[in-house]
Amino acid sequence: MVGLFVVAVALGLNNFAAAIAIGVSGVNRRTELTVATVFGLCDVVMPAIGMLIGTGLAGPLGSAAHWAGAGILCATAIWGLIEALRGDDDAPKIW
Repeated sequence: MVGLFVVAVALGLNNFAAAIAIGVSGVNRRTELTVATVFGLCDVVMPAIGMLIGTGLAGPLGSAAHWAGAGILCATAIWGLIEALRGDDDAPKIW
């Protein structure tokens, strides 16, 4: 449960930061409510869809699903680091 809470807070902080940036730009009340609604719906719908997809793939992949998920996560992290180190303008700088 603690791990789930930590991930939820991290994702929530991401949306929080984006909402601050949108708010600083000087939007009206209607835009604020629209952004909050869209962010809220995405925070509910995306995990639900992900769990449905994950549950559907768990059967066919069997015990390999655990390792496949770890491999995809590692590959994504390595790709992000390589992009950052290459110095592309679009990639975030890590130092």
